[in-house]
Amino acid sequence: MKTIIFLCLVLLSQGLLAQPKPLNSFDKIAQALGLKKITEAEAHGLKVLAFMDIVHLPSEYQPDPGAPAISGDLQLRAAIKFLPQMSGTLASYVYQLLIPEPFRPSAVGLTNSIQGDFPDPRFYPSTQWKFVDHTIANIRVWYETDDPTKEALAIKIKDILGDKVIEPTRRLMGRTHPADDDINRTLKVRLGLEKTMPNGGDGKLDVYLGVISKAANARAAVFPYALKSSDSLGCLATASYMTVDLGFARSAPESHLMTTLAHEYFHTIQNSYNRKSECHTYDNSDEGTATYIKHHFFPSLNHEHEWFEYFEDGPEPFANADYGTWVFYLYLVQSQGERTIRDLYEKEELYSDLDAINAVLKGGWKEGWPEFALYNWNQDPLQDNFVRWDKFPFLPGRGALDAKGHKPPIKIEEVSLDLNGTFRSPFRLQLKPLTRDFYAFDFSGQDIRSVSIDNPILFAAKKARAKVMIVKSNGQSVEEFVWEDSKRHVYQYCLDNPSERIEKIVIAVTNYNHKVTGPVYNFEGAVKATNIGCYKYQGRARAQLYASSPKSTVYLDVQASDVVMKAKGRNDEGFFGGHFNLEKGVITYNYRGQSDGCVGNASGNLLIDTGPSVIALNVYPYNVPPDASGTYAFILQTKERTISVKYTCPAPLPSYEVSVPVDIQSLGEISHNGFDHFSGKASKLGWTVEWDFAPVKE
Repeated sequence: MKTIIFLCLVLLSQGLLAQPKPLNSFDKIAQALGLKKITEAEAHGLKVLAFMDIVHLPSEYQPDPGAPAISGDLQLRAAIKFLPQMSGTLASYVYQLLIPEPFRPSAVGLTNSIQGDFPDPRFYPSTQWKFVDHTIANIRVWYETDDPTKEALAIKIKDILGDKVIEPTRRLMGRTHPADDDINRTLKVRLGLEKTMPNGGDGKLDVYLGVISKAANARAAVFPYALKSSDSLGCLATASYMTVDLGFARSAPESHLMTTLAHEYFHTIQNSYNRKSECHTYDNSDEGTATYIKHHFFPSLNHEHEWFEYFEDGPEPFANADYGTWVFYLYLVQSQGERTIRDLYEKEELYSDLDAINAVLKGGWKEGWPEFALYNWNQDPLQDNFVRWDKFPFLPGRGALDAKGHKPPIKIEEVSLDLNGTFRSPFRLQLKPLTRDFYAFDFSGQDIRSVSIDNPILFAAKKARAKVMIVKSNGQSVEEFVWEDSKRHVYQYCLDNPSERIEKIVIAVTNYNHKVTGPVYNFEGAVKATNIGCYKYQGRARAQLYASSPKSTVYLDVQASDVVMKAKGRNDEGFFGGHFNLEKGVITYNYRGQSDGCVGNASGNLLIDTGPSVIALNVYPYNVPPDASGTYAFILQTKERTISVKYTCPAPLPSYEVSVPVDIQSLGEISHNGFDHFSGKASKLGWTVEWDFAPVKE
């Protein structure tokens, strides 16, 4: 037994036995719903208890020690629709938690009866509550009279909202909060039974300084009045009220109070719009835009930087994220102007949340999502990024979280060739709808001549794109473009070619399908590089023929100098075939021979055969590390494939001419192993060939 315990301790210390992740109340409620232990209505009701009244939450849904705090007060508005389907006790609890605190029965004895002990919403709160008004901004802040410091806090909240938040909101959105005295605020809490949500006695926006919940990570919360739907709309506009947590208001610096109030007040604006789909389906985008508002109204405070996880986690679907998506809305405003936020909420009367963004985003998700992903890189070679916009320093990451919750940043990988002159870096992509991932490489190292990148969107239909940044060799020119040909297997670059010379490349690969049920895109590929020449080879070659018999000898010396062979190019799929055309060269020859007393001599120059149809060098294979070894072969042809040699014979024998081939070739395929030049010597059938060709980098 001791041995087993010791082994488990060792495995735990090495991280080989995974420890269960502590679950919060929302996690446990979601699990129970997935197992069909509770209904959807019960799940929504239990979430309200978890957020607002953990004392009455059943023990099986209490959070584990060390579990992350729950957040997201907008999830509570979904409970309104499900009240009639809850049990009487649960509906009673939920209703009383959804009405303003001063109107609730004593927190010690929440009634279990759906029929009794509900406050009359026409009455003012008890004399234990008072208020301060901001008449211009049309708001009323409520506080309890048991502590004189609460009045000072109420005044501070009133002044921040009235003087620093509401008017900027009107300029941005063209509206402020709606009055709450001309809207039907009745809730169906049971079939045949409706209750009214108290409105504070007038049409002002009511803000209550109270207690939200010790279990919730909530500084403040906004509660809509009765949410209705129609045949054409899933969510009708409604007024709201706000609660500010007393403990937070007392302890927070004024700057944090300001940004929190701006965030929560924007929720009242969101609730004032009619929407095509059910209200809760907009929760995530509402949290993202409301968090962006922190930046919009108070750009120097940077409290929105608290939500960095989504920015660092490219494979996290946009549809699953909430607060952290504020970076996308900052990008939206930077690229299209602040009017886009207002346009977005006006479009939501016609569309669901993701479809509404598709409608306002220039080029829709197809164009806008890859562009956002590129800005998400947030470092060189980007000239414009989130650092410049908001001093937001975080980077996309990959791997396990550190102690502060950050992923290790994805860095530009420096490409270094191995002893065989090759490099290979594999990558694997798994992209769900509206996700992104990044790969970046530095090719400025010595001797890198050719680069090959497997197309990361290969056969990805029409829902994937790769937005690319390329830094040219001068270090100043940056090109941006889109890889969108899903049938092209590779993208290749020849660093010897001035037009293709790159130093760095950053690839933002995206799945821009905004349908949540869309397919997951998987791909495995690699980035490869070699020192194999890819643009031109320059050098020399010499072929010598010596043949001897008792009656004759032949010696031919053919030399090619200043030979230049240029790459033929790539096929339609982007592959370089390893074919080089003969561009120029000088060929000389010298012939000596004797046969039966006849003597032949010849020397001179020959015109080399050039042009796109003349293949002078074949390299197989081209740029396929880590197995970059292969073969090559060359042939240097002349326009006259042979020379004519006149033999002079002693009388009475007549003179005669012979035709002698003069091409220089490798006499077969020669092995190579990724070396940076081709040189060698071969012999066959009396021929001896020597050559030395080195790549040219212009």
